[in-house]
Amino acid sequence: MVLDKYKQFKYCLIQQRMGKMVDRRSAGVWIIALLIVGLFVASTSISSSIQDPSGNDGKDGVIKEGLDYKKPSITSNTNLRELKNIDIISIKVLSMPQQEFLIEGGEWIWVFKLEGNLGPNDAVINYGSNNYVAWTSVSDRNAIVGLGPGFSQGPSSATSPREIEFDLNIIKSGKYVLKVWIMDQKSLDIGMIHTSSPLSRSPYSELSLVISEYKKPYVQIDQRLTAPRGDQETGKAVRLKLTDRADRGDTDWTGTIVDRISIEKDGIKISDVYGSVRSPSSSIKWSQNDDVLNGALKTTEPFSEKGLIGWTVDIDLIFETDGTYVIKTWAEDENTKEIVSDVSSISVRVLGNEPEPKPEPEPEPELNDPDDSFLSRLFRTSRQR
Repeated sequence: MVLDKYKQFKYCLIQQRMGKMVDRRSAGVWIIALLIVGLFVASTSISSSIQDPSGNDGKDGVIKEGLDYKKPSITSNTNLRELKNIDIISIKVLSMPQQEFLIEGGEWIWVFKLEGNLGPNDAVINYGSNNYVAWTSVSDRNAIVGLGPGFSQGPSSATSPREIEFDLNIIKSGKYVLKVWIMDQKSLDIGMIHTSSPLSRSPYSELSLVISEYKKPYVQIDQRLTAPRGDQETGKAVRLKLTDRADRGDTDWTGTIVDRISIEKDGIKISDVYGSVRSPSSSIKWSQNDDVLNGALKTTEPFSEKGLIGWTVDIDLIFETDGTYVIKTWAEDENTKEIVSDVSSISVRVLGNEPEPKPEPEPEPELNDPDDSFLSRLFRTSRQR
């Protein structure tokens, strides 16, 4: 009987020990399972903090986890519709903070990217007091990247909006996209300067630009001068005709054309020539430079009215002295003073009028002439009649 009780006690003791061992193994399994789950959650959290969960790199304004600033706004007071490669584009970029208070401080920097077929020397950004962005070419999409001003903030401080104003000049014509965003300055050491970098601290904003080649406005005048043939006489009007036709190509030139005239002759004086223009009637005011007289004929504004590209000038010249005169005409841009036509030239020979000979007077008779009788005087009188 004693033996039977001993066997029962031993059997119960073995069961208790076996139960404790099972409990310990189950607890170990649960601990390992919890550790694996914790590591998975931690890795997922870290991954989501450096990647855009939408996969669009913040292009649609989606804020990434851990970003310090919101998508910047871009404004410009420049007319962006008709940009030329000489235009300066004034741009203002503003980014609001993602959080009102930062426990940890940081150092950030503005980044610019121009996408299009251009190189580092094809665009200029100037900000602040004559600070220029140094561009670097990147392989993707023939783009260039440049760094703007940096800024920092200490730990446990309130955040504030960040703003930058700059002037952009794109020298090469074409279609481009300007992108602006904020990055952590650590990206400079790592070399991860792109919009999808985990060190981007704001989504990027973009501005599409179309740049046309600037063509300098110009005008060309086709001018012809005609004069009567043969010799002319002093004191009589010599009528000349000037015909102009304007061409400005495909530029937007506007302005005033001045038709001018000069008359050359050795020893010429202002009093030697009188000049006038018809329709409208006006006198030519001469200025003298050595043996040359210069004057303005008429001013015209071509292209001011539709179809106004041609006009004529009628000129009257009266020469008071004889000789050979060289007459030149040309067209001049009133604004630039540049000659915008060929110089037309003709020579006019002027002859002086010969005075008509005066009749010789009859000789007076002598007082003591014996032939001077009454009959002879009467005969002379009747003959003269």
